[in-house]
Amino acid sequence: MRVAIDVQNLLRPRTGVGHYVNNLVRALSLLPVRGTIQAFYFSWGKGRDRLGLTQGKVLERAVRFPPGRLVQLVWKRFPFPNVDTFIRGANVFHFPNFVARPVKAGNVVLTIPDLSFMRFPHFTEPRNLSFLSRHVPPSIERAERIIAISDFTRKEIAELFPSARGKLVVTSLGVGETFFPRDDPEGSMPVKEKYNLPEEYILFVGTLEPRKNLLTLLEAYQIFRRRSRRHRKLRLVVAGMKGWLYEKTMMRLHNMPPEEAPILTGYVEDEDLPYLYSMARMVVVPSLYEGFGLPCLEAMACGTPLICSNTSSLPEVVGDAAITVSPTDAEEMAEAIAAVAADPQFAEDLAHRGRTRAAEFTWRRCAEQTYRVYESAARRAR
Repeated sequence: MRVAIDVQNLLRPRTGVGHYVNNLVRALSLLPVRGTIQAFYFSWGKGRDRLGLTQGKVLERAVRFPPGRLVQLVWKRFPFPNVDTFIRGANVFHFPNFVARPVKAGNVVLTIPDLSFMRFPHFTEPRNLSFLSRHVPPSIERAERIIAISDFTRKEIAELFPSARGKLVVTSLGVGETFFPRDDPEGSMPVKEKYNLPEEYILFVGTLEPRKNLLTLLEAYQIFRRRSRRHRKLRLVVAGMKGWLYEKTMMRLHNMPPEEAPILTGYVEDEDLPYLYSMARMVVVPSLYEGFGLPCLEAMACGTPLICSNTSSLPEVVGDAAITVSPTDAEEMAEAIAAVAADPQFAEDLAHRGRTRAAEFTWRRCAEQTYRVYESAARRAR
């Protein structure tokens, strides 16, 4: 079997799907499989197209003509050119980012990370909403197998796209081996200085966009501070890039009193993130909707107490290893923050349960499950 996997989104700063693709490809490279795996992308030039993915059974393949921007522009309007015109020899094509590109001769595997663009269309950038609304339905029809990254997402896809029901497979995501408790001053101090981190902090990790629900966390944080005077030194750190409709969030941030204003780190480099998690007193993931929720898994793996929403896929991921709260109830969220801050033994119990839970999720297992999907897709089309 010869597999080709589209890694185009690795040319951009990585968010959830980018981390999924990067870790999946690197885990696939370590599997003792027959055949080959091409990790392909259409080059953007300017030295941005060397990803270092060639390893084991994986061969990185940059298509330099047509240029990436041109072919992406054409695909937005037309169902050509076919990918296998440029990536020859593959009989299974995996598209891990919502949309299956045109393929003339090959079996298509499609990953749909979530359906937030359908459940919360008002939180989706209009051009992206239009693109996904046009291209996801035919991609589902074209695919031999469809990967959902949680059972919640599988149910969402089956409900909204009944024709997908016989094609769906769940492959849970993993947590990288770099995510473990970090307590070495040599590593933590430079990260602390780099991002101007306080001595004690609550951590939020995610893109600044409405679906991540930072506004409710800000309200909960202010309630907590005003009720818990002895924890006034516990600051809020917000780690992530600006996303769609971030302006309202930024306005709220800038209007907060200086003593309550969160510290904004911007985008955090992959190698720094485990230290940010490990140094935090707790992590709060208040999202309204997640297809999986990697920050939950990463926080638990780093031994940091976790508070997260009780909606979408998050309860499935965290099990009993986190405090789950309504993402729209700032009072409940503030009470959870206070409970972790006030009781070190309770916090330690959460941390222990989190580490145990996170150990169940590995990228190797995700890669093994995904490769079995490739084999199934190849057999189905015969």
